[in-house]
Amino acid sequence: MSGKGGSSSKACPAGAEAGVTTSIRSVKIDSKLTLLDSPGVVFPSSSSTQSAGLVSLKNATEAHAHLVLLNAVPPKQIDDPIPAVTLLLKRLSASPDLMQKLTNVYDIPALLPNRADGDFTTDFLVQVARKRGRLGRGGIPNLAAAAMTVVTDWRDGRIQGWVEPPVLAVESTATAAKPTIKNVGEDEVAADQKQIVTEWAAEFKLEGLWGDDSADVDDAMEQ
Repeated sequence: MSGKGGSSSKACPAGAEAGVTTSIRSVKIDSKLTLLDSPGVVFPSSSSTQSAGLVSLKNATEAHAHLVLLNAVPPKQIDDPIPAVTLLLKRLSASPDLMQKLTNVYDIPALLPNRADGDFTTDFLVQVARKRGRLGRGGIPNLAAAAMTVVTDWRDGRIQGWVEPPVLAVESTATAAKPTIKNVGEDEVAADQKQIVTEWAAEFKLEGLWGDDSADVDDAMEQ
């Protein structure tokens, strides 16, 4: 974020990399507006299971991969980016459109998740390494470097991803789950239910409103 008036000085450091913002900063925009910048907080997932106070290795790896995709881990602290790529491919493979966009980013052929002659993640990283020049001695693909490239592209927004909203069940009847109104001597009717009538309703009369007690009241008044 640049300084006031478009000056070259930076009023507040900002970036897509985790760990850029390390403390709370206040930037005064004008006399009435102040911008507050704070580090992002990522809470750990509560779905990870624990046994005897220790998280299993598989769950710990998946939890770390989840944090990597959330951009909550600085690049220097990512020891193995391949599990994060595996998790990313698992998410994107749920949508054919997202997988098509992914292959378009690296200009590689369509991936086959059900291949029986190799690992899906390895096949993807080999193609990325060849396209991006992440090769070691003898032209051997460097899978770790290719995976780090994918993580960086995901962090910077070059790889698109979204989650489809859940599909909710639709009520089969028009009056389902609607409030009802019930008057004395009448059946229950939905609050917003409409119906065609053939005659006017009977006019309201005070006689008989209190039942048999009305006669007693009249006798008392006459006395």
